[in-house]
Amino acid sequence: MFTDLFRSALTLCFCLIFNAATGQFYQLLDSLTAPHVDWEGDTAWMQFSADGLRSAAPAAGSLEWRRESRAALRGNWSLKMQMDFNPSTANFCSFKFIESDWGYYAIQLSGSSGDDLSLMLHTPEKDSVLAAISGYVNRNAVAVALRIERDSNYTFHVYDADALLFSTTDSTLRSSKSLSLHCTYTSSRVDKFLFSTLRSEGYAFRDTVAPKLRTIDVLSPRQLRLNWSEPALPAPGSLNGVIARAQDGTALDTAFYPYLGRRIGTCSSIGPFLWVGGL
Repeated sequence: MFTDLFRSALTLCFCLIFNAATGQFYQLLDSLTAPHVDWEGDTAWMQFSADGLRSAAPAAGSLEWRRESRAALRGNWSLKMQMDFNPSTANFCSFKFIESDWGYYAIQLSGSSGDDLSLMLHTPEKDSVLAAISGYVNRNAVAVALRIERDSNYTFHVYDADALLFSTTDSTLRSSKSLSLHCTYTSSRVDKFLFSTLRSEGYAFRDTVAPKLRTIDVLSPRQLRLNWSEPALPAPGSLNGVIARAQDGTALDTAFYPYLGRRIGTCSSIGPFLWVGGL
């Protein structure tokens, strides 16, 4: 029998449950001189040699190579990037060193009219340049020994070899599931990108500060919309859920989800102890 659960309960307490593992240290080392089974994407266009990984695309366009990387906090990333030409808006490359479901951070070499070296933040809403050096890759041939550090305060320090280029702070993305290399090129530049000595190490994110429930919208007697203060980003594969409690603390209902994502979620009751819906 359907029960008007939410109409009869005057006070509810919604609790997010995160059964997440402790933040773990991850390390990835790849000389990029030989194939590795973990690479995904346009792998047919990978050409390996003692010098590193060179692009070998058949025609003008773009390519992307990706592999798993969980490093996101107190991390270090390094990659030697080379372009055998003067880059432009049509010929450039980027290293997306933190990728998650909510966006990515990337170091981009050119792709702009100013031939900048830029730290980019991509989210579904927009692309942002967090920091940049104008004209840094305006050269006939570009070679950058990129090194990125991220400390516990979410501050990025970006180096070319041992030279500090800039520092900036951003905490928008605090978890990672992969990294990738991206190239965009015209027909005369399909084999002019070279990468070597990839390193990624750092800690996976563990959120110890609980999100707050900002608003509750009553959609119907058996359906509520919950608006949280931030996206919920538990460790992949952990058990997560929502508990509704009455004023006396009694658990009225529980729902479990394999992954909690957006800030706004809809929960529906079709009986006294069963919900359907998702965050």
